[in-house]
This record gives sequence, C-alpha cells and structure tokens, in this order.
Amino acid sequence: MLILTDLFMGAVWADDEFTEDEQKAVRVLIADLLMVTPATLPPAVEDRITEFDPLRFDLEAAASDFAADPPMAKRRLLELVGRMVNADGVVDMKEDEYLRRLAGLLGMEYSEYADLVLDY
Repeated sequence: MLILTDLFMGAVWADDEFTEDEQKAVRVLIADLLMVTPATLPPAVEDRITEFDPLRFDLEAAASDFAADPPMAKRRLLELVGRMVNADGVVDMKEDEYLRRLAGLLGMEYSEYADLVLDY
C-alpha cells in the first residue's frame, strides 16, 4: 500500500500544491482500498502521507512495481491515480503530464489511457 500511497501523493503534488481537499482525497481513497475509515489508516500509511517529499519521489521506481501487471490492472491503477490528479477539481498540464509519464512507465499504449488525459 505504501507504493500506491507514493503514486497518489506524487499525483496530488504534480501541480506543486497539496491542498486540504487533496489530503482528504488521498486518505479517503486509501481507506476505501484498505476497507477502513480514514481515521484508522495504518500508521505507516499516515506517516507516508505526512512525510512525503515530492522532490525525493522517484516515479520510475514506484511504477516499476506495476510494470509486469496485466493491462487491466495498469488501467485501473491509472484510473485511481487520475482520481487524485482531479482531487482539487482542476487538472493542469503538470498533472496531465504526470499521468502520461506514469502510463509510459507502465508500458501502456496511448489508446489504453487516452480517455484519462487531456485532449490537446
């Protein structure tokens, strides 16, 4: 779950901001995945959220844990990360680039994620 936390945190930091709404969104999504309440997240996950350093985050290393996953799992991962990109209600170019870069690191073809990124 810590790698997913890192990917979600990277997504919300992609625009160089981390708002209260984004903090809540990360906690709620992880809690949903773990089937717990946001207030009862494991301490390691909570620490990962509060101590996340976007300057030290290595997207390539985090993505490598999922590179061998089947296409459906990669797509689902990108959808979840996409929820975090949109957590503040605005998707900017940096956030879009984060999604595109993650998809590329996962070895996904553009046609597999085109509906998740901006069209420009």
